[in-house]
Amino acid sequence: PGRHPAPFRRLVAREPHAAHVEGEAPVRHINGHHLARASVEGGAAGDLVIDCAAGITIIAKAALPDGTVITPSEMAQYSADGVRRLATEIGGATTAVVPLGLAKLSALVVGGITYRDVDALVMAEMPPVGDGVIGILGLDLLSRSRSVSLPYPKQGETGTMRVGASGSKGAAAVVPLTIVDSRAYCAATVNDAKAVLIVDSGSPITILDPRMAKSAGIVADRPSKDARGIGSGSAALRTGTAGTISLGGWVARDAAVRVGSLPLFARFQGPVSVGVLGN
Repeated sequence: PGRHPAPFRRLVAREPHAAHVEGEAPVRHINGHHLARASVEGGAAGDLVIDCAAGITIIAKAALPDGTVITPSEMAQYSADGVRRLATEIGGATTAVVPLGLAKLSALVVGGITYRDVDALVMAEMPPVGDGVIGILGLDLLSRSRSVSLPYPKQGETGTMRVGASGSKGAAAVVPLTIVDSRAYCAATVNDAKAVLIVDSGSPITILDPRMAKSAGIVADRPSKDARGIGSGSAALRTGTAGTISLGGWVARDAAVRVGSLPLFARFQGPVSVGVLGN
């Protein structure tokens, strides 16, 4: 496949899933994460983190049915010296980790939503988001629906995630998304500076590259906790305030942001600065 961006609304279910997935699931918003109760058919039940910045769905080994075959997952590296086969890595914002392999799930049930014939990466352990987390619901399954609506209930309360052909009514703004390399991006303006933000429902915070913070006139002079991703790595951050973050017709004012040099940002060398749009 090429690397050309495609509008999110055109990223429809891929074969063999000709029909779009529709349904609803109760979602809790805890410590900046969306958690939905789910179960692996024949395996365990627990919480999934809803993460539109994860390109593929991930399941903990302990949640798999007994006897599940885990196939080694590889990627090809092409160079002048030929082709090398390397173990697949899950690229988080702070570091990359190597999964145990790939497993085929007959069904993954999330509330009233059923995903069938799921290829999931398997990890020995999940990141310490919270007790009872058995996996991460990624963009590969979310994109089997034309639209995904995520709720933002108060801490500890429950909202409803809806997937289907159309989104929830009464949205504050309609923001076109572009999918590149299994990540969703949107155009934004931070203060008066143009930016491209990775839409990351798996991140509790919004993080800006130092180059973006500088162009937007943001001074990050307050300490912050380090950012930790799916692996054990971390990145030092500082806290600042963005006067405005504009997405379509919606504007956030006096928004707290973190500024830091994530390894993820080093992949982007274009003229427009990047950042992570968190919950």
